[in-house]
Amino acid sequence: MSDDGKEAVMKMNLKGQYAEYGIGTELLELLMEDLRNFGFETIRYTIPRERYAFQIYRNLGFTVENQDEETVRFIWRKNIEK
Repeated sequence: MSDDGKEAVMKMNLKGQYAEYGIGTELLELLMEDLRNFGFETIRYTIPRERYAFQIYRNLGFTVENQDEETVRFIWRKNIEK
């Protein structure tokens, strides 16, 4: 929980063989919709660096919060949503 309101921290893994079908994007969109409906104002999403698909997350309104050698953490905030 942050001072700004409810905050969700997510981590999701999708097997590589399913990456080209849009399943991860669909799951993430549905999860984000539910979280917004429950009043969450901030969502953090961490992915393994080798699955780094920046444009997908950017299209969903996420920005890069930080990254290291193994992971990239994205953040979405209600007040910066498209």
